[in-house]
Amino acid sequence: MGSKHTASCECGFSTEVSVGGSRSSFTTHSYFPFLCKQCGIVSVNVAKENIVCPTCQSEDVQQYGEEGASDLKLKQSNPYPRLQNYDREAFQNGHKCPQCKKFTLTFSTATVRYS
Repeated sequence: MGSKHTASCECGFSTEVSVGGSRSSFTTHSYFPFLCKQCGIVSVNVAKENIVCPTCQSEDVQQYGEEGASDLKLKQSNPYPRLQNYDREAFQNGHKCPQCKKFTLTFSTATVRYS
């Protein structure tokens, strides 16, 4: 099942990212956050063979939870992954912010508001 998460940084940056997909389409549409050097944080369809930025089509993207987009040496505040989609996972904190370029970006579950 797909979910929404908030990526936020102490510098004031904040955005929502998608993880996973729906039960009926997860084999063709399944998402995970990546860092695009041109566009910032993007939700990439990892069900496709070719991993590219959905905005600029660049292949120069790094998956959050892996070296480069995340500082894997930082101690995580929670031993369980915050984001998970098959074999892709990212912990709660220690990620590169596209705005300030520091590894102070955190992921949290997005608040769902009903009207």
